[in-house]
Amino acid sequence: MAKKRRYCHHGLSNHPLYSSWLDIKQRCYNPNDNRYHDYGKRNIKICKEWKEDAANFIQWALENGWKKGLYLDREDNNRGYSPNNCRFVNIGLSNRNTQLLRKDNKTGYRGVNINKRDQKFQSSIRVHGKKKSLGYFSNPIHAAIAYDRMANLLNDGRPINFKNGGMGK
Repeated sequence: MAKKRRYCHHGLSNHPLYSSWLDIKQRCYNPNDNRYHDYGKRNIKICKEWKEDAANFIQWALENGWKKGLYLDREDNNRGYSPNNCRFVNIGLSNRNTQLLRKDNKTGYRGVNINKRDQKFQSSIRVHGKKKSLGYFSNPIHAAIAYDRMANLLNDGRPINFKNGGMGK
């Protein structure tokens, strides 16, 4: 049976970036998409220029470093898809933005929990399946920075708390 072809006035439906563009639109605007709660429900939108025309998105991508094997990444995970918030990265860096905190996290930071005994913030990280303590801190931000430093040293693509050295989330 022949595959049904979609009508596309721009002729870009076979371009690899076209399916990325469609995917972004689905997760931002289709409540039936299984990722909508992480995008559309959080009010993550696509800039008008890209939303209305796949050709604009594809042209921007080609002019801004896209190549096979790289993924579109929003630098600020709380802002939408636009030329001033997007870049192309390898999958490890992209995952830093997509991996959310555990539901039972009480501190708001990765790798940081409250030690009930002394009410200090413990920073820890898993290395080769074993939990490694990075120290105890009176401030959760300092504990989060300790986690980030170790995550960056390990350089294995794990998520971090701060993208600019602890100067803000």
